[in-house]
Amino acid sequence: MSYFSSFDPGFPVATEPFDQKNEMFKRSCWDDRFLDSGRRFYKGVVLNNRPGWGQPEFSALNASWSLDMNFTSGMGLGNMGLYSWKGPSGRAEDYVAVGGRFEAAADKLSCLVKSAALQFGANLVGICRIHPAWVYSHEYNRKTGKHKVINPPEGVDKAVVMAVEMNYHQIKSKSLVLRGVAVGLGYSLMAHLANQLAIFI
Repeated sequence: MSYFSSFDPGFPVATEPFDQKNEMFKRSCWDDRFLDSGRRFYKGVVLNNRPGWGQPEFSALNASWSLDMNFTSGMGLGNMGLYSWKGPSGRAEDYVAVGGRFEAAADKLSCLVKSAALQFGANLVGICRIHPAWVYSHEYNRKTGKHKVINPPEGVDKAVVMAVEMNYHQIKSKSLVLRGVAVGLGYSLMAHLANQLAIFI
């Protein structure tokens, strides 16, 4: 691929875009070899009397995922809800900055964007060029089975990359419910953060 002919990350990387239909969360919905794993993952975590598996933990699990499930697509679809290019209202004009376009040197703009990301809740933030092989070739909706080509907007060649920390001790827990709370909170914070930073930009 000529886009990054001089790019060498120092480890093997994909050279072609990956179809989201084949990632582990989506594959377990349509590939017969993974259906049982998918059922265990999505349906196998049930309420019981063991520590970490009770009603309070399940309530926390549902609450932690609420932003992701209700205001995005629920793990994995782009350009909708809080991840929409035009914002949740569907009208980009709702977010036009007062006073018109802000002009500054690229390094100053980068600092402003990074500072805003950290202020809104990112634990780490960076800005990079987009490698075409690192964007999904297709999007797959595990609820509807819809499978469509992803066409990034014309002229978009850079990305702001943010990391959201998940609770280390919960991720290590023996309770899949408590692990799910940490992950759900991370996904919900990610949606909240991405939306706020997009509006800032």
